[in-house]
Parts: sequence; structure tokens; C-alpha cells
Amino acid sequence: MAIPLPASIGLTGCNCLSITLSRVTKLPSNRLRPISSVSRQTNLWSGIRPRPSGPALPLSYQFGIRSRLMLPGLTLAFATRTRSPRIGRYVRHLRQSCGLERVEVLYRINPGTHSLAVLYNQFLAQARYQIVVLLHDDLIFARGAAWGRRIVDCFAKHPDFAVLSAAGSVSLAADGIYWQPLPEMLGQVRHRLGAKAVHNRYSEAFEQPLEALVLDGLMLAVHRQRVRSRFDERIPGFHFYDIAFSLSQSLAHQRGEGGRCGVLSGLGVSHQSGGDTGMAFEVARQRFLRLYRSLLPAQIRPALNLRPVWGVCAGPSVLVAIRHQQPSPEIKPLLMRMQASAYRDISLLLCHAGGPGLAGLPAELAADVATAVAVGWEDYWAAACRQAEAVDAEYVLLLDARVLPLQDWIPAMVSAFLKYPRLGTLGVRLHYPDTHLLYHNGLEMFYHRADQPDVAFKGIHSPYRYRNAWEWNPTGSVAHALMCRRDQLAHFGLSAQDWVPGLELNLGLARAGWHNAVDSRLVGYWLGEDSGDAAAYKDFLRQLQISALLP
Repeated sequence: MAIPLPASIGLTGCNCLSITLSRVTKLPSNRLRPISSVSRQTNLWSGIRPRPSGPALPLSYQFGIRSRLMLPGLTLAFATRTRSPRIGRYVRHLRQSCGLERVEVLYRINPGTHSLAVLYNQFLAQARYQIVVLLHDDLIFARGAAWGRRIVDCFAKHPDFAVLSAAGSVSLAADGIYWQPLPEMLGQVRHRLGAKAVHNRYSEAFEQPLEALVLDGLMLAVHRQRVRSRFDERIPGFHFYDIAFSLSQSLAHQRGEGGRCGVLSGLGVSHQSGGDTGMAFEVARQRFLRLYRSLLPAQIRPALNLRPVWGVCAGPSVLVAIRHQQPSPEIKPLLMRMQASAYRDISLLLCHAGGPGLAGLPAELAADVATAVAVGWEDYWAAACRQAEAVDAEYVLLLDARVLPLQDWIPAMVSAFLKYPRLGTLGVRLHYPDTHLLYHNGLEMFYHRADQPDVAFKGIHSPYRYRNAWEWNPTGSVAHALMCRRDQLAHFGLSAQDWVPGLELNLGLARAGWHNAVDSRLVGYWLGEDSGDAAAYKDFLRQLQISALLP
């Protein structure tokens, strides 16, 4: 299934050819028969029949069968409506772009007499190699992409994955439309619509596959030994075959049966059409819902991609200024994490709005924590500057009590400032703890059609809109978890607005020639709630006059 743009070319089939290397072999009609007619003793996914009883087979015969299946080869399969010279050109393009020498190509000509679920099950039973890539007939791969080699290598490096695609989602709504909500999609796919090219970048590029709940059927790479589901032949036509198949496989993996479904970046695929959400789509969707409604809605928690982080353990003094407002989570876990840091020269300041402060905390935990009453962001900024000057701290880590670090951030942050003398602010990546979706990966600025500037939390509610690496970002990050130099904080300050705290600090530093950044390798949980008035937010943007602050 593809995200609907305009109508797409249908994918069906009737006669079959097998192309291996440079040989083109006509397959007998009984070689590609319906799954139901295959003997029950045949392992459809491995292609190996059980050894017969009696004398052992000759060693060369046994080795020939098994070695053929274990070679790093690839079976490519697609279906198309009509026979035309375009098929030969498409086969050559697939073989030349996949980056492998051992390639088998199967295709079927079928003007709509069979569903893709039926054809794909037959392709899986017929394939020569263990890895089968089921493709739409209107894909173009970038030169040098070596997408087939990448798929084979991915399955070898990640034995817990069974099915891969170029796009998918971590959730499936009750209506069965997998591309809603759009932020929860994964992958990178180009669509060409006539002379117009659209690059859909749902997530950043990662070397490893990203686990998905459901996959888009524009291309499905199936490892036959690891898959436990089949295409559901009860679903007619050319829609929802992919959603039913990948959903069943994901649920089988959750039961401990078979591998995961995943999205692989860097395949360089361009889809020459969009999706068709007409009558045939709706018929397939209703059939899918009748069969799978009890399983919806469904969602998986994406991985956080935590990495070990290192840095200096001694150096300039750091003040951690914690802003604790009511209601906020209990402050004890955050204080314990800060005091357990490997960095030696840390001072702690708790800014509260007249609440209990340190009351009720163990004496050994509260002994070294200074306190101050700070109702708004301006009070918080003033208290942090006073305390940083009192303890002679060179750096200040602005930290909201609703943030829970998952790593020891301070050594890595101080190392970054020592390495980059022109570094202005440094932010981190925050996730919701329940869904693992992003709260933000810094800030991003964009313009509306009327050239009206706007600012948003980068990647909010998406699973993988981050690079898991260092990123320079002029708009920086939010003051919920942000480190900067003491003198810069004192000079540029924090405003009273509560929508995007720290935005003026970041823009002021960028305008003065400093470089802000977000280190997405530093990860934490956001324990707060989203709140706010859209009308008041627009008024805030109008008063802020972002254009005047841009460098």
C-alpha cells in the first residue's frame, strides 16, 4: 500500500518467468500453482522438502540443495497487468541496481484475475533463495544504491528481523489507515507524479532497521525462515494485503514466534505513482476491518537507541539549576541522578514556586542543594545567575523537574563546550516514557505561505525524527534541558513566556555569532503534559517578532 497521491498502476499477474543471472527460463505452468495444492509435507518457507526415509541421499545431492539456499542470493518478484517491452527494461533495472550477482527474478502477468495476496504466497513458495523481495512494478532505484546488498546484509546482521520495507508505521488506527497519524510513520520514499517529485521523509536515516508495526507494500523483503505469517488470501485485490501480513507478523513476534517487521533506510527507492483510495481500496479496507477489527488500534514502542556516552570527569564548575513547579513529579529521583554524576564539580540549585522545596527529602540528599523561590521564568533566570556567580560556576544546566535523564549527561556536555569554543547552547533529546515517541529533538523554525515565521518542537510525536548524533541547530533547544555559559545566560536571559522557554536565548546567541546544537545521543524522559491555548500561542509569536532576532 502506498500513501495516496494520484492513481497508481495496478499490480497483478498470470504467466511466470524466472530470470537467474543472465539466463531466462520459462517456468512450466505447474511450477507456480496455488498454495492450497502444494503438499502439506513441503516447507513452503525454506523451499526444502523433508528427507525421505530409507538410504541417505548422496552427499553431493544434499550439499547441492542446501548450498543453493544458503548462498547470499536474492529472489525478486513482481506482478504487472499487461505484457510489454517495459517488463524487460524493469527486470534489467532491478538486477543492475540491487548490487548482487546471484539474482532470481519472478514475475506474473495477470489482468486482475488474482489478488496480490494469492500471487505473493505463490512467489514465496516458488522462490529459489531464502530472501524474497516482493515489489511493485513501478519502482526506480537510485544508481549505486545496491539496495539488494543492503537488504541481505541487514538480515545477516539483525537475525531478529523477518520482514523489511522502505516505509511503515509504529501504529495502526482503528480505521485501518496506517499513514494516520502521519508523524508515527517511518522511512524515506520518493514519489514522482508526472514532472513533480516529492520526497517523503518520515524519519531520519539509520544504519540499523527500525522496528515497525505495519509495513507499506511498495516493497516487502521477506526472510522465509523467520516469517510466521502468510498473506491473507481472504483480502481481495491490491490493497491491505501488506497491512494484514505485517500486522500478523508483528503480533506473532510479540508471542515469541518469528522475527520483527522493520523499515530500512537508504534504499534509494522512488515510487512512480501514488496510492488509489477509490472503491477498490474501500472494499479491501472493509474486508480487512471485518477480519482484524478486534486487534485495533495497535501500537508498538519504538526503541530509544541509547548509546554509551563519555566525557571529562573534571573541569570547569557546573551549576544544575532545577526548576520545580507544581504540579511536578517527585524531585528525589532527579536529585539522586544529578548527585550520582561522574563529574566532580557540580552544584545544585532547586528553584520552586513556594512549595515544599526540599521538605521530606533525606538529609544526605538535601544537604548540598541550594534553594530559591522562583515563580516565573524570569525569576528562575535571575536565581540561576545569582547562584552561578556565588559558586563561580562557568556553565549552567537549565533543567526542568519534569525531565528524567537516562544517562550521565554532564561529562559529555562539558566535553562538547571544551571541544567547540563557539558553542552557544547544547540541548538533548526527550521522549514520552509511555509511548517512546519524541517530545522534541530541539527546535525547528519554518515559514508559512505568507512568510510568517513559526517555531515548533522538532520531531514531536514521531518515533525516529532524529539522527542519534550531534546536530548544529541555530534555533537550539528548549530550556527544559539546556546547557550554556554563565555569562551568556546573564547577558541574553530568559523571557517570561512559557511556550518555548529558551527560544530568545538561542536566537540571541545565534545572532551574536555563536553556534547552538542538539546532541541526540543524550536522551531523557519528559514526564510533563502538553497544555496551552493555540490563540495565545499565535499572539506570542506575533509579539516575539522572530524575524528581527534571526541571525
